[in-house]
Amino acid sequence: MNSKNLFTFFLREINLKDWFKVSINFSLQLFLAFFEILFLSTFFLLVNGTIEIGFTAEILTNIHFILSDYFFNLSVSEIYILLLISLLILKNVITLYHIYFYSSLIFNLTTFKSSNILKSFLEKSFEIFNKNSSSDYIKKVIKDIENVFIGIFGLLIAIFGEIIYLIILIFFVSNLVEIKLSAEIFFLSLLLLSILYILLHFVKKLGNIRAINEIKLFKTLTETLSIFKEIKIKNKSKLFVNRFNFFLNKYYNSRVVVGVINVIPKFVFEIFIILFLFIIFKKQDLSIDQFILDYSVLALALLRMIPSFAKISQNWSMIFFNIKAVEYIEHDLKNEKNNSKIIKKNVIQISLKNIKINFNQKDKKFLSKKLKNINLEFKAGKIYGIFGDSGTGKTSLLNIIAGFISPFKGELFINKKKIKVNQVTKKFKIGFSSQNSSIIDENLYTNILLDYPKNENENRLFKEKIDFYLKEFNLKKFNIKKFFQNQKTSSIKNMSGGEIQRIAIIRSIIDDPSLILLDEPTSSLDQKNEKKIFEHLLKIKKNKIIIVTTHKKETKKYFDEVIYL
Repeated sequence: MNSKNLFTFFLREINLKDWFKVSINFSLQLFLAFFEILFLSTFFLLVNGTIEIGFTAEILTNIHFILSDYFFNLSVSEIYILLLISLLILKNVITLYHIYFYSSLIFNLTTFKSSNILKSFLEKSFEIFNKNSSSDYIKKVIKDIENVFIGIFGLLIAIFGEIIYLIILIFFVSNLVEIKLSAEIFFLSLLLLSILYILLHFVKKLGNIRAINEIKLFKTLTETLSIFKEIKIKNKSKLFVNRFNFFLNKYYNSRVVVGVINVIPKFVFEIFIILFLFIIFKKQDLSIDQFILDYSVLALALLRMIPSFAKISQNWSMIFFNIKAVEYIEHDLKNEKNNSKIIKKNVIQISLKNIKINFNQKDKKFLSKKLKNINLEFKAGKIYGIFGDSGTGKTSLLNIIAGFISPFKGELFINKKKIKVNQVTKKFKIGFSSQNSSIIDENLYTNILLDYPKNENENRLFKEKIDFYLKEFNLKKFNIKKFFQNQKTSSIKNMSGGEIQRIAIIRSIIDDPSLILLDEPTSSLDQKNEKKIFEHLLKIKKNKIIIVTTHKKETKKYFDEVIYL
């Protein structure tokens, strides 16, 4: 990514409020530079006894008179030393506030962008979302956003702040001490810039290595944890740890080398300053004592500039190190967010016309076909059972109706109107329970409602309804206080497969949706609990379309219509 594209990216992504805060940050840098000038001017006064540099001379004269009134028993030198201490304290106080302000600005911006990109991922259609792995999303939300807004934008702001600081100091010093440019100084400066350029070029290469291994690192870790049982059974822990260790080593090795490179500019600047002062001394017809007296302030100013020069170089190298992350998140941040309030309608009729789904697409050739020429109609007030062998497309059919995936051919109609599949969940009240039901490591309230109550009163609003379903589906043992509290003991993570499946069914029906889609809802249940589920569905089927996929032939008695695939 070139500098123009990077500028356009941040211009688009940073709002006016944050740009205003950036301007305040630069104002604080100006204050710091102003106090640095006063500090150096006071030091010059202490050494030389006089100063004739515009406004600083006037300011210091006034301060001297004020301090003389309060500390009349102190000598002039003692007053200047007292002033030096006071200016240093004030400068440090402003520096601390500046660090706080800058950090708050950058970290708040990063938090906001992380939340935004997570929101954009959750607003994707299931079909698009499912193209990437969870490790890819986790990396983008946490690591890539941090690399871009802390590791690039934050460092750019810091660089420009340091440049403002340095320009003011250099201008001040150039008025304080006359410096004549020479061929030696020119070639010394050229050598310095060449060294910095080579270092930055090397860091950019390391940044690409870091970015590639970071992707592999997140992917490996996510996949390893997802097959914990299989790894345990086959005793392959060492193999997967070694694979993770390989990518982690490459990732951290790139960071180690960059860490070393980032220190080099400080050493280079120190050597440059010593050589610079040596060249000036050689050109002047002065004794060493006179040279120290005349150029001590210049030396002090240059030494105080070293951290700023080092920061600029280090930050610039880290920007090159992180630049690849912009490419990873740029497209996702461009996605438009729809914040308009959606009023969902009831589903009273569904029609599928000439539906065809192809799978295992490769180079526009389809290796297998699952569904072909499917024409179905579903009406409110009925429970539909979809039967078929494994791999015949039962789950795929539910996913089309729910708007999760698009058919290769064919059309979907809801309430006699043609609709794009990605609009289904936005426009209609749907309940869905997948074949592999999941719960999160939280309390019952959050797992069933997918909501985090702000207070106990809000919790109580749904407690009665949840109590009813726990009793209805033979889950009364979870109807105790601790499972409704946000504490470690409230987690229901260790439920059995059948219990998780019933919680997922409660989640799908508790909001009273008009379309309920259940994928193998009783696969983990015994006959007693299976009967409870279907008896409840029979009670609530009025004004609802309920579609159930199953392989259990004994459940046919509960369906108004049976569909075979």
